[in-house]
Amino acid sequence: MSDSRIGAMAVETLVAKLGSDAIAPGSGAAGALALALAAACASKALAITAKHRPLPDALLAAASSIARLQEAALRGADEDADHFKEFLQHRNARTAEELQRTDRGLLTLCAALNELIDGICADIHPVVAGDISAARALVVAASAIHQRNTAQ
Repeated sequence: MSDSRIGAMAVETLVAKLGSDAIAPGSGAAGALALALAAACASKALAITAKHRPLPDALLAAASSIARLQEAALRGADEDADHFKEFLQHRNARTAEELQRTDRGLLTLCAALNELIDGICADIHPVVAGDISAARALVVAASAIHQRNTAQ
């Protein structure tokens, strides 16, 4: 049995599916994936920093929170794809609200990751400053997608 979760897809397959005429996944799932990638970049910054010096408890707690957020973003990609398909099939207030709720939840995760990045960036080893920059840029992209989707 193949795993159809978006987060379990090979990148090449996922990119092809996003770029195809398939109903889903679409922009909402792409935004959720951007958020998961942002969390991964922040995790990388913490992991590499830990190779240079022991992490204080606050950074260890942040690492745990970022890992949970990354998992939630991947689940959000699947939820968005499922809710978008359901919305297109039924086009009613319930399915529209489910889709909006998913985007609002992902926006909340974007804000949470921004706060976590703000909390760790001063303590990150300089060699991974680019990972923090990438995390910030990806959160901006994810936020823009989900803000647009909630405005529709």
